[in-house]
Amino acid sequence: MRSLVRLARDSARDFARRPLALLTCALACGLLLVQVGCASRGDAVAISGVEVLEHTPTIGLDVENVRGAVLINVNPKISAPRVVAYAGTRRGQPAENRSADKWVTAQITESDGRAVLAVRSVPYDGVEDLWVQVAIEVPSCDGLRVRNSDGTVDARGVNGAITIENGGAGRPGGYVYIAPGKPTTSPISITTASGDIELVLPSESTGNVELISANGKLAAIVAWTGQITNSVIKPGMYTGILNWGTNPIRLKTGEGEVRMHIGPYRFGNPQIRYYNNWWFSSIERTGDVIRRA
Repeated sequence: MRSLVRLARDSARDFARRPLALLTCALACGLLLVQVGCASRGDAVAISGVEVLEHTPTIGLDVENVRGAVLINVNPKISAPRVVAYAGTRRGQPAENRSADKWVTAQITESDGRAVLAVRSVPYDGVEDLWVQVAIEVPSCDGLRVRNSDGTVDARGVNGAITIENGGAGRPGGYVYIAPGKPTTSPISITTASGDIELVLPSESTGNVELISANGKLAAIVAWTGQITNSVIKPGMYTGILNWGTNPIRLKTGEGEVRMHIGPYRFGNPQIRYYNNWWFSSIERTGDVIRRA
């Protein structure tokens, strides 16, 4: 289990400098690998409060996982949310009692006129290295908050305001990949104590952008569509305005790289001329695809 998650994370990192089409393929395969490796031994989590959806079909997600992975997918073809969980240890061994409802709870409540699906991992006495993977599928998502540590956070098709906290307070983070389903004009905040961050926004999204790699690695924006203004680029930091937006978009990793993509993939990096040679020089020597922009 643990090795599968590490493989998926490492595969995504290996493809991080390649074209977005290949990156998406790699992430999809990695996500499938994780899900297949665990789903056969995972269990569905009972969701309480589903009657709320009868009069408030819009769903927000609020997820807290002490340690593990959080995988979220918006699928408009389903009519009700689904939650599957698998519990193991950091060494990859199954927990003694792997019943999903023992490790994870899920409840739908109404807040401000919308349904909110709250998913929580449950600490268990005597299992100090418990590692829980939570896979969530919903027909729609308007608003997302995730707190996690020591694993991947992968959310696709989500919309509205997004807040991701991966790691912190002495806990490691992990790779974060977020791909909203619609152009965003809402605030986005993503932090991870360690690991790369990838944010893929549809065309016509807006934002006041701040990208930070605290250990001085790559922090870059690649916009194949839209207008980028007020760009300020330094080692480990990028700030700028996307399509004259005022909604804050802040991505920060303590150790790793940060990339933000806008619009459908087109070959090369249209922002290459704005970057100093402090990182492009090393990339060009390795023959990376960005060199060809």
